Amino acid sequence: MAKRAAADGRWARLGLVLLLLCFVALVCMGLDQLSWSDDEGVFVYTAKAVLQGHSLYSTVWFNYLPGFVRWLQAVFALTGVSLEVGRLSVLFLVVSTLGALWWLAQDRLEPWGATAMMAMLVSTPHLVSLSGAVMADVPSAALAACAVVAAMRSLKGEHDLGWLAVAGLGLAISLWLKPTTAASVLPLVLAALWAPEGRQRWRRLLALGGALGGGLLLMLLFEDVAGLGTQFLQSWRASQGAFSLDLGDNLHDIWRYFSADKYDLWHYGFLGLALLGLWSLWRDRRPQAAVATVWLLAALVSLAFHAPLYRHHLLQLLFPCAYLGGVGFTTAIDWLRSRDGRPAWGRQGLAAILLVALLAEMALGLYCSATRLEAIEAEHVVASEAAMAFLGDHTSPGDTVITDGHILALRAGLDIPPETTNTSRMRIRTGQLDDATMIALAARDRPQAIVFWEKKLDSLDEFAAWVQAHYDLGVTYSERFRIYVLPG
Repeated sequence: MAKRAAADGRWARLGLVLLLLCFVALVCMGLDQLSWSDDEGVFVYTAKAVLQGHSLYSTVWFNYLPGFVRWLQAVFALTGVSLEVGRLSVLFLVVSTLGALWWLAQDRLEPWGATAMMAMLVSTPHLVSLSGAVMADVPSAALAACAVVAAMRSLKGEHDLGWLAVAGLGLAISLWLKPTTAASVLPLVLAALWAPEGRQRWRRLLALGGALGGGLLLMLLFEDVAGLGTQFLQSWRASQGAFSLDLGDNLHDIWRYFSADKYDLWHYGFLGLALLGLWSLWRDRRPQAAVATVWLLAALVSLAFHAPLYRHHLLQLLFPCAYLGGVGFTTAIDWLRSRDGRPAWGRQGLAAILLVALLAEMALGLYCSATRLEAIEAEHVVASEAAMAFLGDHTSPGDTVITDGHILALRAGLDIPPETTNTSRMRIRTGQLDDATMIALAARDRPQAIVFWEKKLDSLDEFAAWVQAHYDLGVTYSERFRIYVLPG
């Protein structure tokens, strides 16, 4: 029995290595993608401006915690600034964190369940695309998942305070990268409170809170805390009125994320195994089941009430579902083996259906990632390539431009004013970037070109009118896509 368990462990580890190698290959196939998101150029230019000595949260506007920018700043300081290096640095974070998640999850899922969890994740095209994008969503969500799974390990009573400290520190790093995983604190608190008597609960809460709070405070020790608080909190408060919540649309988007996503894929086997895993946990390990349920519900509720809700936010749901799916996978395998010796044709049939559906969905997902992902995610490629060629003909490398399509300027080797590294709808709608500021910047720096691309600067009517009065229309690809050039 021990020999069989050891062999299973070796084969499961080999399966993990092969899955991660396949995942890395799929991500690297898209390293030359024009853009996975308009946020990529924003993050690269933000880190570049900070690396050049411009102050984050004063000259350089940023409405998140500084972790991801500081990570990119460190990477660029070692290798130089480039989009490809930024993408590879994110891939490194993702692969490292997924490996840690697999190791932590073995405690409940056993090696094959943890490997099945990993297979569900890496076969998802959305995870593949964002793991090769200069964005913090995947590393942050994966670290939050590690934190929750570490908190679950504390429920066994062995080294429980240590695992809670690991969970708190993991969530602190996750929030430091991107605070959209804040709801994950709820399952961690529940895990800390799951103790037989009050004094032990307080010790567990102190271990968790000390690691979480201490980690965040230590990371912010050398930051402009006043500027961070102003931009982060002001943006959050102002966004409540600037963006309207449509709960029905959000719930519809969440359901379609699993039932009919943009890749023409469905994930019913994935969801079915997750439900089976949740049932199995409630039957066998009630504390872990409670934590997993709160983890999933916290993510669902936070996303349902998020305004605005973008597709990359929904990726947070993959991790609790994949963990529960790993539990469901081991349960389904046990059912097929009929270990208890009793006839169970119904259970075996359900297990077979769910496993076959999962295999089909994963195969389709891997096929999509290998063959169609770049084309599906590419938007306005023809116009973008024409715009980059136009900028190359009418500017010199290092020239300054103003744009809300940062990836075009980045690909063309152009610079932007540090105050315009972020021209997001959030910043504009909350009144933190206005017409007067943009006109003053354009008059000060006299950029060689001003590019209207993402319908963000277009919402500043006075600035758009000023550009029309002081710049020549160089080229227009549509009412939305326009490039103005400096006269003469």
